[in-house]
Amino acid sequence: FRKKFELRSHKQGVNTLLFSSCGEFLISQGNEVDKTLAIWHLPTGQLVKSTQCQMYYSGISLLENDSESKLMFATVGREAFRLWKVCGAHELLFFDVELPEAELNLTSISVTPALSEPYNSSVVLIGTEEGDVIICDPESVQFLAKVNRVMTKEITLIDCRKNAIILADAAGNLVRHIIEEGKPLFTEPGTVLI
Repeated sequence: FRKKFELRSHKQGVNTLLFSSCGEFLISQGNEVDKTLAIWHLPTGQLVKSTQCQMYYSGISLLENDSESKLMFATVGREAFRLWKVCGAHELLFFDVELPEAELNLTSISVTPALSEPYNSSVVLIGTEEGDVIICDPESVQFLAKVNRVMTKEITLIDCRKNAIILADAAGNLVRHIIEEGKPLFTEPGTVLI
């Protein structure tokens, strides 16, 4: 391997890297001290945008781009869920999603593939310390539902696939939930994998 670029923006370390599906962008999220979110243009190695966030975002997930954006993604921190867009001449926009006041202690995030009824689009799934899953609509930037106690401990990972959602918790449990057409998510108990 040959080094092509050295990307420098973070002062205190990086916790998360996420490549765009087109391969053109890299998003880097600083650690709990750094709190910088940086977007890189990979073909040139140039820093597109860097912003100092007020909080640490523990999770990040790509969204499907809309007609006006080059890149869309979502972040989740202890007390906030934010949607981000890179538009036009690399303008960075963000939208905070209003969650019910009791919804704090957010831990993980993932985006489903396009779903049929009752959602009719992709949805964002957010895990909590309490083992709950919050479902949000990225298009309308709105809270849709909360499903209580999907896991018994803090949800540390959510991974969405075409027909299943995999959840991991702080106790080491791994559970698969099947996505069934025409049914709300998490209506049936999941299958314990580990």
